[in-house]
Amino acid sequence: MAGAAVYTSYTASEFALKMDAFINYCESDGIGATDYQLINFFKISPAVLKKYRLADNTDGTVKAGISTALKKLDFYREDATIRQIVAEPKLTSHGAFKLRQEHWGGWGDKQEAGQGFNIRVRVGDGSSELLD
Repeated sequence: MAGAAVYTSYTASEFALKMDAFINYCESDGIGATDYQLINFFKISPAVLKKYRLADNTDGTVKAGISTALKKLDFYREDATIRQIVAEPKLTSHGAFKLRQEHWGGWGDKQEAGQGFNIRVRVGDGSSELLD
């Protein structure tokens, strides 16, 4: 079929090396590490990227190595966005929006509320003599 895309498959170590190269490429050329740039650099489809992200990263297989490399990308994206905000404060609201995205920091607007608890403190036996 003419014009059909040819995609590449990777082992975990190949994917990790390619991720390092992608991060270096983005850093040196001033290119945003977007998913679009990622799939073009890796020559993978959006569906493959989604599959890699959804893979169980605890089973110690190739999927775990790929998941680790994707997490490294998330950290890079977060760091690059923070550096951009520090360098150009006018972009703070744009950067804050980016940092809320799932694979770009995943920050939330609110702290998650933990379980509530009460603390009761008693001093002495409650008699007025202790208050003098």
